[in-house]
Amino acid sequence: MPDPSSWDLLDESFAAIGSWVDEDNNGGVSSQQTFDGEETLECRCDTPGSQVYARRSLDIGTYPDDFTVKVRAYFSTIGTVANTAFARLELYDAAKGYLFVFASDNLHVYDDAAYDDTGIAVAQDAWHVWQFLIDGSAQTCDIYLDDVLQASDVPIEYDGAFTDGLTKIAQYSYNNAGLANVDYIKIATGLYRPGYTPQVVMF
Repeated sequence: MPDPSSWDLLDESFAAIGSWVDEDNNGGVSSQQTFDGEETLECRCDTPGSQVYARRSLDIGTYPDDFTVKVRAYFSTIGTVANTAFARLELYDAAKGYLFVFASDNLHVYDDAAYDDTGIAVAQDAWHVWQFLIDGSAQTCDIYLDDVLQASDVPIEYDGAFTDGLTKIAQYSYNNAGLANVDYIKIATGLYRPGYTPQVVMF
C-alpha cells in the first residue's frame, strides 16, 4: 500500500518538543532547533564519556502488530556500534521492542542478543528518509531508504516487558562526539510502502 492518508499513531514535525520527556544524561543535550531550514529535534553530545546520551521519549499509547514508521534525519556526527557512538530509534509494545541503530558502520537492528548489521550504509551530512515496515507477529521488518527498498524480512526480535507505545529518539556518545537532527517522525497502523502507486487496469 502507499503511504497512508493519515499517520494515525504519530505525526510529529518537531515544531515544539514539550510533549517529549527529556532523558538527557551526563552532558548530552536534546532540544528543539532550527537546522538547515527545518524545525528539528536535535540530539547533541559534544563531550563523549560513560553513559553520555541525548534522548527524548514519548508514549504514543499502543503499538499494533503491524505498523509503519517514517523518519527524516540528518546525521552530522556518528561513530561505530562498537564505540556506542550512534543515533538510535526505539519502539516498544508491551512485550516486544524494535531498535534501529544509525552508525558509521551501517544501519543495525537489535535481534534479541546483538546488533545485527543490515549492510545498509548510513550517510552523514545529508538528509535522508528512512521507512520501516514492522511485522510484529513475525518480528521482521522491511527497510526503505529514500523510497527505495533496501532489505526485506529483516529479523528484529527483542522480547521483554515494556511500556506499550514507548518511543525514543537518542544520540549515544560513549567514545565519540555525536550530533543528529530529526525533521519528523510519522507512525501509522498497517504496512505501507513508500512511493507505490496501485496499478489501474482499463477495460
